[in-house]
Amino acid sequence: MSLVHSVFLVSNILGTFSIFKLISIFFERENIYKCVEVLSYVIYYILSVLIFTFFPVPVVLLSFNIISIFAITLNYSGTLKRHITATVYVYLIIFGIEIMVMSLFEYKKIFIFKVQELHSVYLIICVKVLVYIVALILSERKFNIKKSGEISPLYWIGVVSIPVASLVVMILFLNIATGSEQLHILIVLLSIAIINIVSFQLYNHVVSIMQEKNKKLLLQKQDEAYLQQLKMIQANNENISLIRHDIQNHLFMLKSLYEKGEIDSYRDYLDTLLSKIDKKEEVCKSGNLVVDSIINYKLRNINDINLYIDVCIPKKLEISDVDMTVALGNLLDNAVRAVKESDRKELKINLKYKKGRLILQIENSYKNIVKSQGKLQTTKKEKQGHGIGLESVREVAERYNGIMQIDYEDNLFVVLVILYC
Repeated sequence: MSLVHSVFLVSNILGTFSIFKLISIFFERENIYKCVEVLSYVIYYILSVLIFTFFPVPVVLLSFNIISIFAITLNYSGTLKRHITATVYVYLIIFGIEIMVMSLFEYKKIFIFKVQELHSVYLIICVKVLVYIVALILSERKFNIKKSGEISPLYWIGVVSIPVASLVVMILFLNIATGSEQLHILIVLLSIAIINIVSFQLYNHVVSIMQEKNKKLLLQKQDEAYLQQLKMIQANNENISLIRHDIQNHLFMLKSLYEKGEIDSYRDYLDTLLSKIDKKEEVCKSGNLVVDSIINYKLRNINDINLYIDVCIPKKLEISDVDMTVALGNLLDNAVRAVKESDRKELKINLKYKKGRLILQIENSYKNIVKSQGKLQTTKKEKQGHGIGLESVREVAERYNGIMQIDYEDNLFVVLVILYC
């Protein structure tokens, strides 16, 4: 085995790891088969060594790398557009560094359909090390691309066409350039690199804007839903209040129908009254209409649980009804969902008001793992919009100069919210 092949055999380990770091910029490494992921990189390493050894034709290496990188990205969940985008940008980074290093080493012509008879050990080492450095730098940046959703097809085509066109331009330019144009080559390569860096940053920026826009839309829809829910609760309470206010008249009517022997009319009238009243016993009677209504409404269909409620608050708080509905409603929605799926079925609700602070703590049992790689995970089948609920609660807390803390242990999930009002 020649020195060149020995160096490539070792340095390709670093090169394969660099590809892993670059791909990680675009995808989350959650809910994947780690064994399959590792195996795919091992297979890539072995095949790349074999092709470099027996078929060291640039066009073959280029095609192999593009296809292999795309195949590796399939380990991770994402749209086809994101897989293509990741493949194009990852290979552009690798190929761009190779071309720049080769130009510095005075490889001014690249004949992509001919075997390169002269290989530089220094070139291989420099390329692998530089790609690794770039991969480390980029992977440390907090990109939003891996969390991005769908972007418009027109914009995606524009983003992907820039690196694709750059690859074509670099190959064609280097094949027609003469030996005396080394400075021009470097200028062109640097210009192309700058264009692609800017386009990559622009892509990341647009993804951030779209994420924020989608987040606001979800929050707006959620607020509207909770506001509508609050109106329904208040309307129900008003109906109950009206019935209680007119209870004397209703009793007189029932007495009159009974004395006249009109049993059918008596029964119909009584059924009409009962239909307007929620038959389920109220579990919260603190005197605060909004809080009582939310808790009673959210717990109306939950049975056979160990429920503990301790609410001691004034009848009126300096917090808007909508904010209270969003904060308490979200927390109860999450808690009720988790309790229904758990084995212990335990739910504790504590609300206290002390010295200008509203202290809200909800503790519930849960069944499934709620943390993976440092992040809370949803047990919902529908993943879209996950995390928006807790984010809404956090925003309400910040609006009242408060805090929200989350803790979980022994299959108990605890959320503490403090509002200054």
